[in-house]
Amino acid sequence: MLFSKSDKLFKVIDSGKTEEALSIIRKIKNIDCRDKNGNTPLLISCGKGSLTIVRELLDSGAEVNAVNSDNETPALIAAKTGHIEYISHLIDHNADINIKDRSGYGVLHAAAGFGHLAMVEILLPMCREKDSPDIFGNTPLLYAAMYGHNNIVEFLLESGASAGTQNVNGSTPLLEAAAGGHTSAAKTLMQYGASADIPDNEGLLPHEAAYNNEHYELSELISQSRGNGAADSSSKEPGRLPGFIKTAEWLDLNLGKNVIYAVMRQTLVGEIDSRDEGKHEYSGILKKDEKEYYVFSESLNSRITIDGFQPQCPKKSQSLKWNDYRTHGVFLEKSVTVE
Repeated sequence: MLFSKSDKLFKVIDSGKTEEALSIIRKIKNIDCRDKNGNTPLLISCGKGSLTIVRELLDSGAEVNAVNSDNETPALIAAKTGHIEYISHLIDHNADINIKDRSGYGVLHAAAGFGHLAMVEILLPMCREKDSPDIFGNTPLLYAAMYGHNNIVEFLLESGASAGTQNVNGSTPLLEAAAGGHTSAAKTLMQYGASADIPDNEGLLPHEAAYNNEHYELSELISQSRGNGAADSSSKEPGRLPGFIKTAEWLDLNLGKNVIYAVMRQTLVGEIDSRDEGKHEYSGILKKDEKEYYVFSESLNSRITIDGFQPQCPKKSQSLKWNDYRTHGVFLEKSVTVE
């Protein structure tokens, strides 16, 4: 089978064959040829190539601001991978570091979310807005808090980033740090004035998010910053929130009732953004055996296991909703609603 020079160039860049790639670059007519995803050799090289290949492509006139089908630029890809030398050469060749991908996600979001502090330090002075949100409302600080990069959280706050920003779900950097159990980042945010009293759109507070994910010490620490303590004095269990009971107790109270169990599968797109992949609903009677809670569906003549739920839930709620993280890049959004 015969391959064109462009096909071969993509192949050798992907396999790390630097010398062979350099030879093709010096001979190829179209240095900005595209693969099926709209990537140019420079875009691929900023993720998988070598500095030598990146230099050669730029010196050969490769388009420094080329975008692929997701509107990613070489600078954005380099920011994700943390290749400072690549960014430096791209900037020297007039890269526009303010170009965003289709979701409004830019180089500062990527560097902060992937934990590249040195990259953030370089890029921040050149970015137009330090608190620029993507379409999900996530700012660079939100991404840094979400993934527990405390050094970047501190740097962004020192540089004037807002600790009180909220994304489209109403989540603040403190709530994201709390949900992930990132104690150092949560402490830093509170030291810079982040409020522990701002709930998300579902009414969830930061200390509740920490508790729901079994980060009990962090939950108590955040709750104490609110000035009202973390524990319900009527409960023997540390960290029990007022008005909440164990989710297992809630399920026990509703055994025998008709419920709807809904499961929405979500998968990461690229590295950060998620995509819904369909919702499945199961209607039936809530039951329990020695091992698990389940919904028995008469129409399907089968049982559907209920699992992955958070340790506690509001006592008076008629519907529970939670995210059940499975493997890297996949999670399930679940709910149980009493009919």
